[in-house]
Order: sequence, then C-alpha cells, then structure tokens
Amino acid sequence: MITLKTDTALVDIDNWQEILDRVQFRKKIDPTEHKLEAIIGRYVEKDWVRCGLTSCNREHMKGYLVKTVHGLETNIGKDCGKTHFGVDFENLSRIFEQDLIAARNREILWTTRFRTEELEELIGRLRSEVHGADWIQRNLQVLTTPNSGCPAAVVGAIRKMTKSGNSRIVLEREATEQEIRSLEVAQGRVVAKPYLIEDPKGDLKGMSAFSPENDLRSLLVLELDERLKQFKTCDIDSLAKDQLKTWARWAGSIDVTIERAQTAVEIGRTLLTKDNLSPFLEVLERKDDRIMLQSFIRSLGC
Repeated sequence: MITLKTDTALVDIDNWQEILDRVQFRKKIDPTEHKLEAIIGRYVEKDWVRCGLTSCNREHMKGYLVKTVHGLETNIGKDCGKTHFGVDFENLSRIFEQDLIAARNREILWTTRFRTEELEELIGRLRSEVHGADWIQRNLQVLTTPNSGCPAAVVGAIRKMTKSGNSRIVLEREATEQEIRSLEVAQGRVVAKPYLIEDPKGDLKGMSAFSPENDLRSLLVLELDERLKQFKTCDIDSLAKDQLKTWARWAGSIDVTIERAQTAVEIGRTLLTKDNLSPFLEVLERKDDRIMLQSFIRSLGC
C-alpha cells in the first residue's frame, strides 16, 4: 500500500507502477547533489523495490517517497534516509507522520460532517419516541428525588439499593417471639430486641439504569447533541493538529456512544413498568404513600 500526500488530500495507490510513471519521479538520484525538501509519501510493498539513492540501490519493502528542492522525486528506505540525510530526514519524517495523522483525522471529520443530519435525526428519535430517553430520564428523576411525585420511602429504598447493589425489594418487620426463640436456638445466644427481619417482596429489574454509565442526559445530550452543535460550527480545514486529534477522537466514539444510549434506553424501559415497581406497594406503611406510588405507576403507561 502506498500513501501519497498531496496539497489537498491523501491518495492511496495500490500499484507501484503509478509511482514510476510520475513525471518528476527518478529511479536514481545522487544524494550528494540533491537536498531533500519534503517527504511526500510512504509505502509498504509486498514485492522488493530498489532504493533510489545511487549510493545504496538496495532492495527493501517499505520506505518513503521524497521530493528534492529541485522538484525531483524518488523513493528511499528509512535507514538510508537517516544515513545520508541525518537530522534533516528525521525532522522531515516526523513532520510527514504528523501531517499524515492530521490528514487522516481531517478525513474522519469530513465523513462525520456528512453524517450530521442522520445523527441528529437518530438522537432526536431516541430522545422523543414513546418511552424514549427523555421519558426515561424524567421518570428516573422522580424515583430518585424527594418530593418529585414518588413516596420518600421508595426514593430512600432505591437510593439504598443503588448504593449497596442489592436489587431485592424487602419489607422490614419486627421478628415474632417464635422467630426470636428459633434464632436464639440456632445461634446459641440471646438475640437483642427488637430484632428486624427482611421479608423479600420482589426483585427490581433494570437497576443499572441509575448507574452513571447509563446516564442518558450525559450520553445523548452532552456527549452527542451538544458536541454535534459545536462540531457543525468548526472549519475542518482550518483546525490545528491538536484540535483535529480531539475532534477525531470524539467522532470515533459516536457509534459506541449511540450503542450505549440504546442499551440504556432498553434498561430504563425494563425498570419503568408496573410489574417491576408494584412490589414497593407491599412495603409502604402509609396509605397516602401507596396512593402516590399507584398514581406514579399509572402515569408510566406500561
């Protein structure tokens, strides 16, 4: 594979003959008579090619395409470049590699720019569809924020479950005298009263919806929607190399972020259902709390 850097783009060439046919290309040049101006390409060939320096002419499979100050072009191996041109070659090769990375990053960004409308539509659909990301985020907020439409006892229980990683919905009650006697016999000691027992009432599915890695606002709004708006204002061809690197890294993460968001939506839908949340009704002591929770569950519509 041969990669040639032009003034406006990178060109990938498969056939070495195309290099040989270039008007300014010379199979041999004398390094004592020519000074390097720039490295214009690099190659990794499956067949042997000869070094273009008359002082070498050895065969190799990978090297650089170079241009002299007189406008002539030839090919040289990496070792030959260092041997005959020293620091100049090392500086030029470093500049070329940096330019190559920048050009690749610029290609990535132009490809992403082409996808902008498609991405905006996909993000909008994920957020606004029935039981989509915005709906999930809004209802998760109710389940984790006091005085937002969900009983404080449920909010507290969910916070405790999230912190411990325990998904069991339990009812805490005082042990009966018979249960205490049984415990004392089993443990061989006196059990302090009151002794609380946890009665399991259900298992909360989709608890990972509360995890930071599944935060839909972070994924869809901050990482994608807001960044897309910023990206659309960028003049890609004028970005500095470090800016190209930063934006290209973000562009490369887009599809992974979308997949994470889609997974988070499915997890949220699993959590926010009547069957999944109804066991909390069995652990609420106050009638008003049960009425409030029933109202919230009905509002989910699923």
